Amino acid sequence: MQKLFKKIIYIFILAVFPCLAAAQQVNTLYFMNNVPLRHSLNPSFQPTEHLYISLPMIGFIQMSVGNNALAVKDVVYRNNNRTISFLDSAGGNIDKFYHTLHSSNVLSTGLEVNLLSFGFKHKTAFWSFGLTERFQSFISIPKDAFQLALYGTPDLFNNRFNLTNLQTDESLYTEAALGYAKTLNKKWSVGAKLKYLFGTANFSNRNTSIQLNAGVDQWTLSGVGTANYSGPASVAISNNFKSRTIQWPQNISDWLKQSGSGAGIDLGATYKANTDLTLSAALIDLGFIRWKKNALNVNYATNFVFDGVLEIINGTSTNTINGVTGVNSFGVYVADSIVSALDSASTYTRSNKSYSTSTPATLNLGAEYNLLGTKLTVGLLSRTQVYKKTLLEELTVSLNAKPTDWFNTSISTSLFEGKFSSIGAGVGLRTGFVHWLLAADYIPFQFSSYQGIPVPYTTQTFNFSLGINLVFDQIEHKIGLQKQSNKRDCNCL
Repeated sequence: MQKLFKKIIYIFILAVFPCLAAAQQVNTLYFMNNVPLRHSLNPSFQPTEHLYISLPMIGFIQMSVGNNALAVKDVVYRNNNRTISFLDSAGGNIDKFYHTLHSSNVLSTGLEVNLLSFGFKHKTAFWSFGLTERFQSFISIPKDAFQLALYGTPDLFNNRFNLTNLQTDESLYTEAALGYAKTLNKKWSVGAKLKYLFGTANFSNRNTSIQLNAGVDQWTLSGVGTANYSGPASVAISNNFKSRTIQWPQNISDWLKQSGSGAGIDLGATYKANTDLTLSAALIDLGFIRWKKNALNVNYATNFVFDGVLEIINGTSTNTINGVTGVNSFGVYVADSIVSALDSASTYTRSNKSYSTSTPATLNLGAEYNLLGTKLTVGLLSRTQVYKKTLLEELTVSLNAKPTDWFNTSISTSLFEGKFSSIGAGVGLRTGFVHWLLAADYIPFQFSSYQGIPVPYTTQTFNFSLGINLVFDQIEHKIGLQKQSNKRDCNCL
């Protein structure tokens, strides 16, 4: 039975790593002044240009895939000239894998695609508007779930596992944001964004409590939770919860209708402590969505007592047992029996009530120090994100070169998820009235191969952002400079 659990969790990890590798921002962008959409990290930041227009789709794309605990090297590695997994009986190290885990292990993906955005400067203020399509996915797996799968129930009578944090939240929505940044004086700048959120689809669950007490003779599982869905498709569940039907929208307009709506806010401030030191802080993506369309809620509760594998064997005919050949097949047979017994000991109720989810808020705290005037600076950024009582943190140190307004570059390293095994880099380049952006936080030093595809070996996370924007200087300012130049020329004559 324990071998079966180990195989299940190993297959799960291998399936997850290629596609999920904490939805998050690209921290390297934070200190690159000439990036027009840098204000997405702190609304008090003002672009250097008077006007920018972000091209649809390619104006700004940002993607992240990762987790807060494991790298590929923690799952598979080389040993005695062969590639093995942590479960391998000859050379694998289950204890090392287990101690690498956190109390809550969060797998996440994030994607942002610009649909339409622009911004312009007016005196000491900057106005911006953005329409962005966003997808966010979080899956939380408690460490106790891995403990059960990897070590089974070593104690004869009492093995307690807290599985409450086995939760997920996946949302697709469109964000419309109106931003305003203002320079108050030589030291202070502030900014804010008001957001309207158009919800497209959501699936999420929340557990009030799930506790398992497992021993050789008896397993006791008690739990209460809720799963919610809202989206374009209509889902119907039969009265006995044994079957479901899905009715998909028949035309494109039905797919585009919003399934929920909500609001959000970004707040930011920048303080110039002295000539060389600038401090900044921002709270972004603080918001919620109320989901209504095709809403389905399933409330589940269980109080399950299982008296062990022997009860299944004693209650099964000899012919059936003889028909189950092999240890693996018997393990599957026992697992199916447990699932059937658990289902009969659980109660489900359904409803079609609207429900709310929150967007994962992020706190950015930054400090930047001038090394060579403003041409070369060093930056320190702390990013903290909260997902269902779990903190996802990163600390990024960067060296930022800003020789001119038309060229900025940054080199960074991230301590927690990067673990000094990767490097971040960003380039902001202006050619005429076109600004080009490419940046990433976790460029790995080492790759391994998975099915012929290069896979980052030592990093937990991968992200990148790119963008192509049209930027224009202040025309009035240029005309003024030209007039002053003409006047000087006249005086010379």
